[in-house]
Amino acid sequence: MGESFQVRPRQLVAGGAAIGTDPDGRVVLVEGALPGELVAVEPSRSSARMVVASVTHIVEPAASRVAPVCPAVAKGCGGCDLPYADPTALPGFKVEIVRDALRHLGGRRTEAVFVGDALASWGYRTTVRAIVDDRGVAGFRRSKSHTPVAPDRCGVAHPLVDEVLTTGRFPGAAQVTIRAGLVDGSRLVVVEPTEGSSPEAVLSDVVVPSDVVVVGSDGVVRGTDGERGVIRERVGGRDWRISALSFFQTRPDGAESLVATVSAAVERLCGHGADRRGRLIDAYCGVGLLAGSLRTAGWEGPIAGIERSPDACDDAAVNLRHDDVEIVAGDVATTTLGSASVVVADPSRSGLGREAVDRLAATGAEGIVLVSCDAASLGRDTALLSAGGFDHQDSTLVDMFPHTHHVEVVSSFTR
Repeated sequence: MGESFQVRPRQLVAGGAAIGTDPDGRVVLVEGALPGELVAVEPSRSSARMVVASVTHIVEPAASRVAPVCPAVAKGCGGCDLPYADPTALPGFKVEIVRDALRHLGGRRTEAVFVGDALASWGYRTTVRAIVDDRGVAGFRRSKSHTPVAPDRCGVAHPLVDEVLTTGRFPGAAQVTIRAGLVDGSRLVVVEPTEGSSPEAVLSDVVVPSDVVVVGSDGVVRGTDGERGVIRERVGGRDWRISALSFFQTRPDGAESLVATVSAAVERLCGHGADRRGRLIDAYCGVGLLAGSLRTAGWEGPIAGIERSPDACDDAAVNLRHDDVEIVAGDVATTTLGSASVVVADPSRSGLGREAVDRLAATGAEGIVLVSCDAASLGRDTALLSAGGFDHQDSTLVDMFPHTHHVEVVSSFTR
């Protein structure tokens, strides 16, 4: 621990900390601060060039600082890491997070980072992942801790999800994922047993409302002789089947915005010379949301979806059965992709990585639309794509996660 001092951070960076400079000119990463405010901080670790510190008290609060609304914050819930930031100011802060990542990790100085559609700040999440305490009660990690905090009500969870989160009991489980489909109100819980627990016993001991389907992390469904647990969501005027273990966006309005933003990016690539009658590859296609939506939006040529999750491949085969889309089961980083006019890629939080970028570049595509759910991975992938012959054009923020530093960004790259 070093001596406390005051700092006025200038912006947020990837990870949610605010960055500033200490009296000795070192970079300071401050947890718990907002851009523009003066805070007193206490260092937790330091080097000759950088200090990591946390706020001890606010000397001059920023205009964007607000009192947290969600009652779970007072209990110590760390599920939303920026509950003290005005939701209307956060998108602008996130734009700076993305620009900073593009500059420092991607080697790209650009102002072409934009805010997309405004989305609801409360009651929006149709999927939540929670940890379970030794009483079988689900909750979220306490800020800067692994200790679970069980909320009486979760402000960001959709009511269908919040009921299961706050009233369900999950003895013997380590984690649970709670999902709801707004098409028909279907709900399910995916239960991950603690080490050494019997999966069958854990499934049988779960207590949830009678309409909720309970699924083990191995895919076994309680009480249905192994029938697959699914929910259904409506995006782009279409219904999508989503199996319990398949990925889907955490909110349907966010999925709508994402589809519209990706479609617009693909349209701009066609203006840059990409042929809409050529082949389109949807890398990491999941249940087929982007491939099917792009077909609906008018992509004329062949479409191939690449996905390694067997459950998601099964869902995509059902969802895209009328869309003339080829589903290829495999890892993008190791699968022979063939040629393409345009590539759309929506990888996991870790991003594409070098092997996948090399595969995508080898398709000969005129453009790539990259969906990133982490600013740092976007920066790293931008550097790799640049080395592979692609130039960053623009990025648009789809603010899926209010009250947090997390971002969803759609970026366009041209060869």
